[in-house]
Parts: sequence; C-alpha cells; structure tokens
Amino acid sequence: MQSEHYLETIRLAPHRIVFEKTQYIVEHLVSGEFFEMPQPAVEAIESLAKGIPLNQIEQELLIKYPDEDINIVDFLAQLEDMGFLITEKEYSIYSENELDLKIEEYSTSKSSRIGKLFFRNQVMPVYAILFCANIVFFISNPGLFPQPRDLFPFDSMVLNIIVSMVVSVILLAIHEVGHVLAARAYGLKTNVRLGHRLILPVIETQMPSIWRLPRNSRNIPLLAGLIVDHTILFLSLVILSFVPSLSVIITGIFGLIVLQLIMMSIYQCMFFMKTDLYYILQNVTGSYNLLENTEGLLKEKIPFIRQKNTTVIYDKERNIVRGYAVIYIFGMLASGLILVFYVIPQLMYSFTISFDRLLLQTSLSLRLDAILFFAQFVIFAGVLLYSWSRKYKENLNST
Repeated sequence: MQSEHYLETIRLAPHRIVFEKTQYIVEHLVSGEFFEMPQPAVEAIESLAKGIPLNQIEQELLIKYPDEDINIVDFLAQLEDMGFLITEKEYSIYSENELDLKIEEYSTSKSSRIGKLFFRNQVMPVYAILFCANIVFFISNPGLFPQPRDLFPFDSMVLNIIVSMVVSVILLAIHEVGHVLAARAYGLKTNVRLGHRLILPVIETQMPSIWRLPRNSRNIPLLAGLIVDHTILFLSLVILSFVPSLSVIITGIFGLIVLQLIMMSIYQCMFFMKTDLYYILQNVTGSYNLLENTEGLLKEKIPFIRQKNTTVIYDKERNIVRGYAVIYIFGMLASGLILVFYVIPQLMYSFTISFDRLLLQTSLSLRLDAILFFAQFVIFAGVLLYSWSRKYKENLNST
C-alpha cells in the first residue's frame, strides 16, 4: 500500500482506549470489537485523532521507541483492516454519545433488574458458601457422589435416553441464562449461539462488550454459569439428603442432575479450551489472546508443523504463554487418548449393538433403543458440522 493513499485527512471511527495491566484495549464503538494494542500504537491513534501529520507522528515515535519497528503507513493499513479508518460522511454521522446509549440501554431492561438481584457483589459470598457446602456434602456422604449408573435411572433405555437429553438441554439452557442475566446486570449485550470445543458441540454466550468493564468486574458475568450450576447442585443435594421417602424415580432424576452438573463442572476445568475458566484465567493474567498466542508459539516450535508465528507475544506475557502451552499440550494429549481409547471404541460398540437390534429379530423396545441412539448421534453430528461450517465461513470472511 502506497503512502500517497493516506495523504488525505485521516478520520478515525469513534473509539475508546482503556489501559489493561500491561497493554491497552481499543474499542471500536461502531462494530463493538476490541483490539489489544501496545503503547506506541495507542499513541499513534491519539496523534492521528488530533490531526498531526503522518511524517511527524512516525518521527516522534521512532525517537521515543528506538527499539520498536515503527512504520506509520503499515499501521494505517492495519487500522483500515480493523475498520478504524472512515470517510468524512461517516465521521459526521457517528457520535460517541449516541453509540454509548445503544450499548447502555440493556441496563434498564427487565432482565437487567433480575440480574442485579442475583449477581451483585454483595451476593457473591453466598455463592462461595454454597460451593463449599457442596464439597462438604460429598465428603460427609460419599454416596451422594455420582456414579455411571446414575445415567440410567429407569429400566427402559428409551426413557433413560429421552430423560437424559431433556435434563442436559435444560441444565445447559439455565447455565447460559446465568451468563445472560449477569451480563445484562452490567448493561452488556449478549448473543447466545451454537459453537464447538474440539469435537464437542456447545451452547455459548458471547459478551463482546465485556471489555468495557473494569477488569475485576468481568469475573461475575464470566462465572455466572458456574454459579448457577452449583446453586442447582446445592439444592439437589439438599433434597437428596434431607427430604424423606423420595420415590425411586425422583431419586434417580436428581441423581442424574447431580451427575450432569459434576460433568459440566469438570468440563469447565478443561481450560486448555475456551471454557468459562479459560476466560477467567485470561482476564486475571491480562493475556487477552492467550490461546491464540499459545497455538502460534507451538506452530513455530514444533518441527513437523513449523509455521511462522503471526501473533504478537509481548515480553511481559511470554512466561504466561509458555506456562499455558504446557497445560495446552497435556490437555490436547489427554483429549486425544480419551478419544482413541474410550470414545471411538464406545461408539463402535454402540453402533454394532444398535445395528444388531435393528436388523435381527428383537423386541420393539430394543429396536426403539437403537432408533433413539441413531437419532441422538445424527443430531449431535449435525450440530457439530453446522458449528464447524459456520466457523470456517467466519475465518474465510476475516481473511
């Protein structure tokens, strides 16, 4: 790109700059996107906004940061790719105050009022007590800890599959509602959609404007799903422990709820993927591209897939990225071993049994079991393929 392209007056889209630990977060107020930038880049943006000539900006930055690779034309090209360069007409239309109102309107909604009731700072110690109480329940009564048989509370496998799917969907929906309510309590826009982590389809709540909050205030919306999970877990354990004469069916359903909530909590601990706890780690460390930087570092170091690292790792976060890389490698290896030695054999066994039940002379209930298994697999595969294809299209559009 030639420098003559930028000789006209530079107009920047409305933006906000916030200092975050060691770097700066620059918010594009029109698109709602956030970008992590070093101090020289932020100073260049501030100078551009003041209308200082390009050559002067570059010379001042070269003097102030002699060890940095400063090229104002290349930087303008990057700003253009990020949508920060706009026309005179767009500049006259955009108003920072008007854009602020668009984002803050969520703080007066009904969901925001409900969120403020359950997710304000004063209530957090209560949830911490509930979490500790759950641990005490399991220690004092190990029989409450879920067993694999809790997946099968009924004699009928058809009923087990249906109830398990219904319970899973309800618990996942409540988990995401927790994120939405907590985000709305802070006036944040949310977007709930289907996604995936490796080969696992997931429902995810996106909170792109969460970076507008002070760093310590972000943890509540990020932890809200786990808070809801452990509140439901506490209520379930109380019912199983103190309500007498529960029927076998009700006991089985609550056992299934406890099992699924524990599995959901274990999944959140797998923060070598982008789980809720990953985002907490990212926020606490201040390394806001932790996973991307780790993958870039490993691609550069591993011999048989060696590629140039296109991500930027700042000196102050290099040790954090290296430490996370160890977790990432072990997590991916463990996931691969589980896939090869447990998931695939279980699937092959289940397919073999289900095909036999469909093709051989078996009872109606066994055939229904097989049909439900295949239906469950088709739904799972369909959701995963949809998520993969959408992610592929998003990556294609961003290049």
